[in-house]
Amino acid sequence: MSKKTGEANVVMVKCGKHTCYDGEEKRFICSWCGGSGKVQAAEIFDISGGGF
Repeated sequence: MSKKTGEANVVMVKCGKHTCYDGEEKRFICSWCGGSGKVQAAEIFDISGGGF
C-alpha cells in the first residue's frame, strides 16, 4: 500500500469502525469485521428541499 502526503485514506466500514485504504486502487479490508471493498466517492452533491 502507498500513501500520498496530505491525503486522508480512511473509510468507515459498515461495522462502524474506521480503517485505512490504499491510495491508488482505493481497496480496503477491515481488520475488525473482515469486510472488504472499493471506496467510491461522489464529486458533486445536489441537495434540494424545503422546510428546514
